[in-house]
Amino acid sequence: DAGMDFGNMLSMVIAQDGKGREYNLLKELYTLPPNSIRELADKFIDYFKPHEHKVLNLYYDRAGNNYQKTGQDLAGQIKKAIEKNNKGQRTGWKVVLKSIGQGNIHSNTEYNFMIELLSETNPLLPKVRIDQFNCKCLKSSIELAPTKVVNRNGRKLVVKNKKSEGLPIHKLPSQSTNFSDAFKYLMCRKTWLQASKGKRKQSSGTVTTTG
Repeated sequence: DAGMDFGNMLSMVIAQDGKGREYNLLKELYTLPPNSIRELADKFIDYFKPHEHKVLNLYYDRAGNNYQKTGQDLAGQIKKAIEKNNKGQRTGWKVVLKSIGQGNIHSNTEYNFMIELLSETNPLLPKVRIDQFNCKCLKSSIELAPTKVVNRNGRKLVVKNKKSEGLPIHKLPSQSTNFSDAFKYLMCRKTWLQASKGKRKQSSGTVTTTG
């Protein structure tokens, strides 16, 4: 599996099921301007060249599907770039786009879900394990991601403050929220969000979501 954010910095986090409920985040990849999709795909192809089962489930922001009809969608571009190298040769990889038709993931929904996910209190959710050496920027991005409280229709909601995405380019990998967004798209899939919401309905109702 991989989660991807198509921001100013292209961010990708790669994960795989582990033992029991464990879900292992194995590797982070990114490119900074002017490098883009081709360079990121080349990094992925090179790093995972020895991998035998070459199927990648890709989760991403639904904006990655924009312009799909004209073949200019970013999700389609990264799929093609991984399946064929820079010489147009097939790599053996098959990329499955998992976010087609997905709705918006509201920031407050993300916040509540991540609190529950990382607390490991819901047996229906995986136990996330992050590789400290291969996912340094991801770890930093999650830890540094600031929050703020906003008032929407009379409801106070906790959301992610994304001002850090305007930092100088060289600071984006470890100090911006870009990698935390890639993590969001990877983890906030329908089945796990439903498992989380189901538990909240049975709780005291003190957690507020945008649903």
